[in-house]
Amino acid sequence: MTSSKLGLASLFAPLLVLAGCAGTGELTPEGGADDDDSATLTYYADVEPIVDRWCSRCHRPDGPGSMDFTDPGLVALMAENMLARIDAGEMPPPAADPDCRPYWGHEELTLPLEARDTFATWVEQDTPMGDPSDSIVDGSSTTNFTLEDADLELRIPTPYVPTFADPSDPGNEYRCFAMEHGRDEDFYITGLAPLLDAEKLVHHIVLFRIGEDDLWPNYDPDQGVDCIDDMDESVLGMIAGWAPGAVPIEFPQDTGIKILANQRIGIQIHYFQNGEAGLADQTGYAFRTATEVDDEVRLVPVGTSSFTIPAGDDSYTRSGSWGMPLGLTPIVHGVFPHMHVLGKSFSMWRESANGDSECMVDMPEYEFDNQQSYLFEWPMELEPNDRIHFSCTWDNSADNPDQFYDPPRDVRYGERTDEEMCFGFTFIQL
Repeated sequence: MTSSKLGLASLFAPLLVLAGCAGTGELTPEGGADDDDSATLTYYADVEPIVDRWCSRCHRPDGPGSMDFTDPGLVALMAENMLARIDAGEMPPPAADPDCRPYWGHEELTLPLEARDTFATWVEQDTPMGDPSDSIVDGSSTTNFTLEDADLELRIPTPYVPTFADPSDPGNEYRCFAMEHGRDEDFYITGLAPLLDAEKLVHHIVLFRIGEDDLWPNYDPDQGVDCIDDMDESVLGMIAGWAPGAVPIEFPQDTGIKILANQRIGIQIHYFQNGEAGLADQTGYAFRTATEVDDEVRLVPVGTSSFTIPAGDDSYTRSGSWGMPLGLTPIVHGVFPHMHVLGKSFSMWRESANGDSECMVDMPEYEFDNQQSYLFEWPMELEPNDRIHFSCTWDNSADNPDQFYDPPRDVRYGERTDEEMCFGFTFIQL
């Protein structure tokens, strides 16, 4: 990948957010203000709590965002620009529509209209700061990026310094390691979250199961292996993935992904140079585990690798469907939609044998920089003969600001960011 955008760029990565604000008086659960529009709003009493909730998860020291919005002065300085990007639909970055199907954490990803209006009023009032003693923010984002009660932490064996030596993909490196979990018995992952080291280098992470007999022929435990072209088989053993801004994945009680005692947990780390050189990284993952669960979840890729996006087409769509295996009535716990930078929109829905349909994921504006695993607030139970439909739309025109080529070229399926994908990685309980 040659883009500096923050997001996923490989075949299987899963799951950013910013901007927003509130009102005078007591902050409501929806981030709105009191009804007295004539009152003066201040940063510390009204705006800071919402900036903390919607902006600081990415725009914080050493975070993936380009500015530090934990700095009140910077927020005031950039307030008009922030409002313009909110009104343009760019901030917070577009996420799945919770009206399609509610998912955990959607309140953190979608900015309420009341919050936008309060921020606009604060801007109109020339961004008064108020009294710092009114602050209720403790200095950290309200979004929790850590996994509570993790009982297994794994990191790559030794610190690794990316070389970024691939001339065909300058500034990028895809490195795989096989982490030994040290368990003598099979177990289940019920929750997981990344343990980031050199955070500014880590563009995305993919986790997968890998057997001892399936290790790469040239694998070096300390240095890992370049694996951008060696991941095709891993999609069937995929566990999950991470991109900047994504929150921990936690499955419902007594539900988890099975790991065999004789398997390792493979990790693909996409490093992006991002102006940094010579940094060492020892990223890993934290897990909550159980020896037994009632229900096993698997991550199933629903999508296609059969498409060619014509050069210049600003709205090319590829659709398809996946039928239930005979005799099974799976339960869907969530979906991780995945395309690359030309992605324009993504949707998935379930259709029954009698023609009834039910929305699963709807992203009218797909955002490469805001890839999330959407875990449903309540699972979707599928019936025999149901089909899961998917639809991916891309913008391969010269007007796309994320366009790699001038003039545009035909684009096909592939792992690199200048290639494309169309998958809904689906958490399914069989």
